[in-house]
Amino acid sequence: MDQGALLPGPALVPWLRHRLRESRAPALWIAPRAGRGVVGRGLARALRGLDLPALAASPCDLVVVVTTLDDPAPPAAVAALIAGGRLVELAHPPPWGWRELFALGARRARLRWAIERRARACLGAGIFALSQWSPVEPLGVLVSEGRRRIGAPPPGSWG
Repeated sequence: MDQGALLPGPALVPWLRHRLRESRAPALWIAPRAGRGVVGRGLARALRGLDLPALAASPCDLVVVVTTLDDPAPPAAVAALIAGGRLVELAHPPPWGWRELFALGARRARLRWAIERRARACLGAGIFALSQWSPVEPLGVLVSEGRRRIGAPPPGSWG
């Protein structure tokens, strides 16, 4: 990931453990395509030690979504959040094809576009106080964090 486009942040696992201590009802949702590629496998290894229940229909005050930059977070993740609940999205770039490995400029432009799209999708889904940063470990992960506002639009508007 183009580290110059984002503010650097702390290591992901200690930061996430701190967020989990503040939460009463956390949940985890992992996209079907997440965990592929070098960055995705590193993210999966980092999250193994955390004890997070899978996303259910019950209200949550913290939802952690693991996905690729190309996939939007599921509407169910936003719907499961209570008003004021925190959405933490951990997105990693999908595995690159051979053409993208050699076209560094196109790759950076695609990443910047995906980062901007994620921010717009979060704001459109009623997530406020949005911050995006890249942790120092594991590298290549985009962390988007925000809170769900009261009277947020229906979850189908995500994406």
